[in-house]
Amino acid sequence: MNVLLLNPTRTGMDTYVTPPLHLVYIAHAIRRAGHNSEILDVHYQYSKARNTNKAKFDFENEMIEEIMGRDFDLLGIGSIASGYHFSKRVVSALKRKKPKVPVIIGGGMSLSLKDLWQEKTDVDFLVESDGETVIQKVLDAYPNKKELKKIPGLYTRSNGKFISSKPDLPRNLDYIDFPDWDILDNLEDYMSIQKRWVNSTLPEELKLSSEDKVLPIVMTRGCPYKCTFCYHVNSIHRKHSIEYLVNYLKHLREKYNVSVLQTWDDLIMVDREWLSDLSVELASQNLDMRIFTSGGKPSFVTRKLIKDMRSGGFIRLSFGVESGSQKMLDIMKKRTTVLQNYEAVKVSVEEGMFVHVNMVLGMPGENLSTLKESSNFLVKLAREGIVNSKNVSFSYATGYPGTELYQYMIDHNIVSDTEEYLKNQTGVMGYKYNLCGLQMKILEHMHKITMLKMDFFHSLYYKRYIKALSGFLKNVIKLLARSFLSPSMISFIKKIIKLRV
Repeated sequence: MNVLLLNPTRTGMDTYVTPPLHLVYIAHAIRRAGHNSEILDVHYQYSKARNTNKAKFDFENEMIEEIMGRDFDLLGIGSIASGYHFSKRVVSALKRKKPKVPVIIGGGMSLSLKDLWQEKTDVDFLVESDGETVIQKVLDAYPNKKELKKIPGLYTRSNGKFISSKPDLPRNLDYIDFPDWDILDNLEDYMSIQKRWVNSTLPEELKLSSEDKVLPIVMTRGCPYKCTFCYHVNSIHRKHSIEYLVNYLKHLREKYNVSVLQTWDDLIMVDREWLSDLSVELASQNLDMRIFTSGGKPSFVTRKLIKDMRSGGFIRLSFGVESGSQKMLDIMKKRTTVLQNYEAVKVSVEEGMFVHVNMVLGMPGENLSTLKESSNFLVKLAREGIVNSKNVSFSYATGYPGTELYQYMIDHNIVSDTEEYLKNQTGVMGYKYNLCGLQMKILEHMHKITMLKMDFFHSLYYKRYIKALSGFLKNVIKLLARSFLSPSMISFIKKIIKLRV
């Protein structure tokens, strides 16, 4: 069969372009199964079209026309919730023109929007996990409906309703082949885009060079935590073996000359011993690769772990701190404490890790008191010279379908129509839906004042440090002078450099 894999455009402010790693995995699995696969990254294409000032609706119409003109036997679409509306338009056009071509939906927008796919579209299948295995079994079984219903992790229709069998989730991910990046025609451009984004998050001394090449990597899948604002497909944390990852990194270095990796794990810091052992092994391999990672869980941080990670090439670690208020952390079900967050950031910086702190404003329960606690938390870190404003990102509470926060919005009549909500969703930097009762200007004021205070106190810390160091060096010089120089020589030097001894 010929399979077309689609990465759709997204609504609102969600315009960040990344290599479609999820589709690269799927496309490679399809080819390994003896079928043909092709990736059409419409989101990437739109990022180019925006430079021509082409209206998004006109661009989407052209892309739908192009898709309808292609020859394929199955359409797979994978994205997050903001990709729903364009995907729906594509499915509608396809079912009018080629009604017998099946459509399968995967990624974050699959089960989180199950009711919409079921009631508002003619989508045939939804995938829970893992897509690499499910798609191969679908291709083997199609069009035998009886066999399709037996596939673990595949949702099929029965009297119009989606039903499924329990997904098969091996704890060891090594059964998944290395993704074949050659599938992407514009790989070099994707790597350049990825590098620009990574550089935008780094201080000057860590900026990547023109020779550096960057690709994303997934070392683990799943997250066992249930933060109210976060959606992930399953809660079972699974990982690759250390041997697999070392071999894959060598493969990326040798074949694509990749020198920088960005991890896209849901939460990499779950199995502390595994991560420590991986880091030690990477250090022994001398691969000369740097790793930027998110998914740092403060409650798992130890000084040894951070030391091992630094030795293994990890140079940037992002923490989902979210708030400096214990009340808000508990509301978000973070299962961390303010002290754990502080210690994790402090220890990581002390061990040479560049740390990024993510904060969320405007969650239900937020008030002036909790905002002040968050501000004080960050300013304390700055006073002690640990971080400045460049280490911190603020976002506004955003409810994504499938999350507890989104259910809160429905229960409190903040949202009544999910389709309409997805049209108007602004992304994490917008504040269209007020979830805490505080005016936007209050959150903005807190944000700006906190950043200014952080930079002031961080600068003051280093001025004091430099002054103290200068005084220390002067005292050392005085001591050496008195110990090794004669009084006449000291007098002569004082006249020359006007140094008071």
